[in-house]
Amino acid sequence: MFVKITNAKEYTYINIVQSYRDETGVTRHKTLHKLGRLDQLREDKSFAECVKKLCGLLDIPLAGDEE
Repeated sequence: MFVKITNAKEYTYINIVQSYRDETGVTRHKTLHKLGRLDQLREDKSFAECVKKLCGLLDIPLAGDEE
């Protein structure tokens, strides 16, 4: 699973994507969730809180956090 960043027209979109192999062995990508436009996500405080919560659950330090 990974975060895929795509550009379309004047916007940048963020998606959660999973790689898999089809029946012939070719690698494919399946979009699991479309998070939305980057400019809107940057302004969304609830999205930032979700990211902080996930980082805390996974013991991933955030930039600016002091230990």
